[in-house]
Amino acid sequence: MINSGRTVFNPVQLHLLKMFERNDTPEALDTLRVALTKFYAEQLAKQLNKMWDEGKITQQELDKLEFEHLRSEK
Repeated sequence: MINSGRTVFNPVQLHLLKMFERNDTPEALDTLRVALTKFYAEQLAKQLNKMWDEGKITQQELDKLEFEHLRSEK
């Protein structure tokens, strides 16, 4: 988030920046990347399950998402 020309970090971003101070090897970065990816995948699965249980998403909608490219390339 940009605010008056300054970057403002949320609490999660600040915590991760502090953690990265100790991350000094490529292997450590890979381990952290895998852990964060797993965490966010689990969070997404929980949200999708909740939406399914509440009838907010259908199998047809999930099937459409399966073939969509949602990630941005860097």
